[in-house]
Amino acid sequence: MATQSLVSGFDAARAETEAFGAVLALADGLARLLATTLARAHAGRAVELDGLDRMIGLVCARALNLPPHHGRSLRPRLIDLLAELDRIRAASGAGSLH
Repeated sequence: MATQSLVSGFDAARAETEAFGAVLALADGLARLLATTLARAHAGRAVELDGLDRMIGLVCARALNLPPHHGRSLRPRLIDLLAELDRIRAASGAGSLH
């Protein structure tokens, strides 16, 4: 019966909204990190690209776990993150994504 009371207190809409907010916050933080990394690359400083690839992969994976309407709303932001990574690769001389 304890399990039943836990399930009856579950708010799916709230959980979806919180999950969306968490992915959004992760994407925003990554965007700030990419902007800083791009500035470092433009300044001729060394940048770590493998970690950035993994972080973008994590954001994309988490977006895929969201309900479709939330995931679709993040698509432009994810495209922007990938474009920023391309700019970093170009600025650091690492070439483009492929």
